[in-house]
Amino acid sequence: MKVKLLALTLAMLMTMCLFSGCKESTNTGTSTDTTSIPETSAPITTEAPDADYTGVYDDLLFEIYKHILAITYDAENSDSMDGDAGFREVVGSLSEEDALRAIGYTEHDINNDGIPELLIYLIDDNGNEKCAGTRILAAYTVKGNSPTLIFEGTVRNRYYLLSNGLIYNEGSSGAAYSIFGTYTLEPLSDSLTVKNYYFTSPIDNNYDNIGFFENRTGSMEIDESERFKGPEKEFWQIQTDLSKRIAESELKPFEIFSAGDGTEEVSCVIAVFAEDTLVELTNEERFTADNSEYETEVVFFANYGDVYDFEFCEIKWLDDSDGGESDIEFVPIYKTETLTQDTPLVVTMTFWGDIPSYGIRYTDSEGAEHSGTISTSGMDGTLILDVI
Repeated sequence: MKVKLLALTLAMLMTMCLFSGCKESTNTGTSTDTTSIPETSAPITTEAPDADYTGVYDDLLFEIYKHILAITYDAENSDSMDGDAGFREVVGSLSEEDALRAIGYTEHDINNDGIPELLIYLIDDNGNEKCAGTRILAAYTVKGNSPTLIFEGTVRNRYYLLSNGLIYNEGSSGAAYSIFGTYTLEPLSDSLTVKNYYFTSPIDNNYDNIGFFENRTGSMEIDESERFKGPEKEFWQIQTDLSKRIAESELKPFEIFSAGDGTEEVSCVIAVFAEDTLVELTNEERFTADNSEYETEVVFFANYGDVYDFEFCEIKWLDDSDGGESDIEFVPIYKTETLTQDTPLVVTMTFWGDIPSYGIRYTDSEGAEHSGTISTSGMDGTLILDVI
């Protein structure tokens, strides 16, 4: 009886394959026109087991932030970290302020497996109209509950995200050697898989005879590749068509982290003038502390991780008759339950003099309470957030 049942099952499976058109696909691996460019998007698959990835990259982002600062202070002697080749190139000769405005990040589930990837970008120079970029400097995913590097890019080995979800890579190491190709990030993987790979290389080391090659392995070995059968014009047209599909991503600049030298304890909250931030304010809370002809808007962000019971306060100065010094009292005038990087607080306020009139209080993600004053420098008018 069991044998009959097995035979019946096999017969049904064979019938299903016949009627569903099951067959092995044939691909020569070469092309003479741009139709070989993948049109399909990254694979849509069953998501990974339910997991909460909120905050999984917080520590890594903080380390990258401190690393960027360390490079600006002493690029030659600063330590290295996985994935820093690209942003080290970018910020090595920049000031701290410019460096933090040059690098941004976003989280994006590239392959629809339920795990968000962290993408570190070069912010495009667009006149500060918006914070966005196209060239990926480093990409991370989560493996074993911890961030792990997928790839890093440099000026000679550039990575981009295409509009169809594929990763596009291009680069060169001289006039005779160029590469470009597309990759996928397979579900639950921490490495890229080649889809199409194209490169140029001298034939028999003759730099007057440049050959054009392609493969699906990502190798620049001529013996492991096939000659591109189309004319040179069509070879470069494939690269042109791919570059037109590069997607622009909205980013958060690392300037949303507070200043420091990369070694000191950094405040959980940062304050910046609204006119100076590259972050587009779309989901902020707003509060008006006072109105005057000298009023300005100050944006309070969570620096890394969320903060809770955030209070904007008036400051009352109390005389200490015993010590001869003054003490301060924080009087809350506005409160929000949670302050994050995505939901900042914008306060309209006036700085009446050198002595702080306003301050903040909050609880960090570990339950510690903090308070501090906000004022401006008498030298250059910059914001000073002095958190205890």
